[in-house]
Amino acid sequence: MIAMCGNGCLPLAGVGILLLGTIVWANGASALTLQEAIEQCKTTVGKPIVQPCMQSGGSKDACIAKATPPVKACVVKAMTAAHGRPNIPLPLPTEKSDPQLDLKAPSAGFVAPPRTISDITAILDSEKPDADGIGKRKAKADALPPTGGSKGDLAWFYYGRAQARAQLGRTNDSLDDALKAIEIGRGALKMRRIDDPTCASTVCEDVVMMARVRHFASNQSAAAGNLKQALAILQDLIRDSSPSGGGTRPSLFNAYRQVASLLIQMGDIEQADAYLRRSQALLQEVRTSGVPTMRAAYATYGHSYEGHYENHRAIIFEARGQFREAEDAYRQAELRQRASIKALLAQKTPPTDSVLMQGADFVVLNQG
Repeated sequence: MIAMCGNGCLPLAGVGILLLGTIVWANGASALTLQEAIEQCKTTVGKPIVQPCMQSGGSKDACIAKATPPVKACVVKAMTAAHGRPNIPLPLPTEKSDPQLDLKAPSAGFVAPPRTISDITAILDSEKPDADGIGKRKAKADALPPTGGSKGDLAWFYYGRAQARAQLGRTNDSLDDALKAIEIGRGALKMRRIDDPTCASTVCEDVVMMARVRHFASNQSAAAGNLKQALAILQDLIRDSSPSGGGTRPSLFNAYRQVASLLIQMGDIEQADAYLRRSQALLQEVRTSGVPTMRAAYATYGHSYEGHYENHRAIIFEARGQFREAEDAYRQAELRQRASIKALLAQKTPPTDSVLMQGADFVVLNQG
């Protein structure tokens, strides 16, 4: 925690780690340490807010809370002015060509396919249900909640059971469990910024977990036919994922895209496009930011952010009948989503690889 005490004490938990490193003013005339930058913003922005607020009878905590956002914005602005990057996306990944998919000319050993579907039915007939895998999923889907654990552990249990039930096609049961995970997790997991220095690593990971559960619950609600409930879940996620809500930005890209998809299904393309503009503004922020943690996040997860944005663009194009543009955007989304899988799986609490691959496959389906 960083504090400055005088007529008004201004602690700014989170600013220090948020702005790790030294910054240099844009003119390059003098190096300015992080502490000096924070002190300057507290003096020029914080004091003029805190002191009059307290003099007029406001409580110290209330006045500090009022001053903290503009002080943080001041330091972030200084960082971006010093270390900001051009608004240019990560290079689009390339994909190795597959000779088997080269349709320009048949290979020398090309054999024409049969004129019946006997080869297809033979494959289907040879496939047998995975009794062992189904049995394991059923056991997990019917498991009883643990006793004596923490609320966080219970929230994880319901999330895991919700996924097992979804794999068995038990959509309503899956949704019930996902909603329980949200409700229990809301009371037990702190929605704090992942770059807050007072935030224990396990708590920070819970922020990621809560976003993931909400995304899942929204998907299950939509699958159950309740689009309004699905939309409400995502809007809660967006509120808590914004910096003002104490959350983190990355989950917003996926949430904006999902909200747009629901709005299009409800017939509101213009509102879906408004969420695309919000996504575009957020993408520009993470691309150009001079904040070290945000720069590092974009370097690691940038393809994921860009992939969700391209997918968002694609669904807008498709809804408006611009199919050529939609196909191109879906293609870019596919390449970026596949390129992001390795980094996403390296997280402490990663999604499953099957979920990530399925997301990329759905983008391919939309291309078709």
